[in-house]
Amino acid sequence: MTVELFDLAQRLHAQRTGRPAPRMVHAPVLRGTDPIAVAYQPRGGRPGLRIVGRGADAHVRPAGAVAVLSDLGIGPGAAPPTLVTAGSAALRTLAAQRIQDADVNMVVRWWERQAEFPVSVSVVDVVRACGRRWVCGTSPEHDHDPGVWLDWLRVHGTGAQALFDLYDKVTVGTPLPVLRVMAEGEQFAWDDAVARFGDGLPTVAPRSAAALELRLRCDATDLLESGLMADPLIRARYVHSGDVVHGTLAPVAAQTKNKVERHVLESDRLESRLRPGQGVVGWIGLPDGDTSRAAFTATIESIGNRRGRLVLNLRTSRVTAQHAGARVTVMPTPVVAAMQAHGRRVAESLRRRGSWLTTRKPPSRAGRNVPMEVVWAAADTDV
Repeated sequence: MTVELFDLAQRLHAQRTGRPAPRMVHAPVLRGTDPIAVAYQPRGGRPGLRIVGRGADAHVRPAGAVAVLSDLGIGPGAAPPTLVTAGSAALRTLAAQRIQDADVNMVVRWWERQAEFPVSVSVVDVVRACGRRWVCGTSPEHDHDPGVWLDWLRVHGTGAQALFDLYDKVTVGTPLPVLRVMAEGEQFAWDDAVARFGDGLPTVAPRSAAALELRLRCDATDLLESGLMADPLIRARYVHSGDVVHGTLAPVAAQTKNKVERHVLESDRLESRLRPGQGVVGWIGLPDGDTSRAAFTATIESIGNRRGRLVLNLRTSRVTAQHAGARVTVMPTPVVAAMQAHGRRVAESLRRRGSWLTTRKPPSRAGRNVPMEVVWAAADTDV
C-alpha cells in the first residue's frame, strides 16, 4: 500500500461512516488565551469583516475593523493575542488598511509574520488545522472549504462565531508535545517584538535580517514535521511513505571494545526515506505502539535489498543480543530545537560581524590543498 492509497482508504472510511476519520490522536493546535475570530464576510458587494470575541460581535467595513480591535484592547501585552481565521482573506484585508493606532498596527504586523509559520499560537487557520487533524469523506479539493468542515463536524453557525466553534473542536485533547516547544520560541519572539516596540524600533525584521527570518520559518517547519512523529496515527501513515520502517531485528558481530553492536533490520516493505549515516530512534513494537518500550538509538551504516526485502545495517549501543528476532520500528532522530537555535545564533553573529556570506563581498583569495581528483575535474579537457 502506498501513502496515497492509505489516504484514500481514510476518505472512503469517512464517507462510509459519515464522520471524519482522524489523522492524529493529539490536537494539532495549542490553544491560546482569549482568542479573537475575524471572518471575511462581504456585504452589499463590498468587502466586510466580522469580528467576534472578548464580548464583541461586529460586522464592519475593513476600515472600521481597526477601531473595533482598538476597543477590544488589542495591543502589546504579556502574551500575543490569538487570531482565529479561515484562510488568508480576513488577515490580508485587515493588513491592507492604513492603521493609525500604533498598538493595533503592531499586533496586525505580528499576525502577518506568524501567519507565514506552519503553526502558531498567535494565528490559527481553523480550516488548515481541521485538515491536519481529520479527513472528510469528500474529494481533497474540498478540504479548503470552511463549509465542508462545518457540515462534517456538526457545527451549526455562521461567520466568525462558527470559527470559534471549529477552534474549540480542533483544540480538544492533548496537544502535540512539540507545540509547547514551538510556543516557547514564539513567546520569546513576541517579547522581543514588544521590547522593540517600546523602544520605538520596527517590530518587523529589516531586509538585512530577511534571510534569518526565512531560516527561522524553515526551522519551524522541520521541527513540526519531526514532532508530528510523536503521534501514533501519523507514524502509522508514515510507514507507507517510507519515513518510518518496521521490521525484524537480527544481530551481527558485536564490537565489545566501545560497547557498540551492529544489527540488521529487515523489512517486508522496500519503501524507505532513510539514508546511510542518518541517526534513528527505535523501539520494540509496532509503529503506533509505545515508543518508550526498549527504546534505542542507532546510526544507519548502509541500506540494501536482499531477496526483495529492505535491509538496514544499524550501529547502536543500546540494543543487546536478547532483542534479536524482535519486531522493531525505527524513525529519524527527532529535531532538537536547541540545536536549531544555536545554528541561528551563529548565523546572526556572522551577519553582525560583516561576514562575506552576508555582505555579498567575495572572500579573499587563498591557496588551499585540495584532492588531485578535484583539480583534474576542474581542468580544461582540451588542454
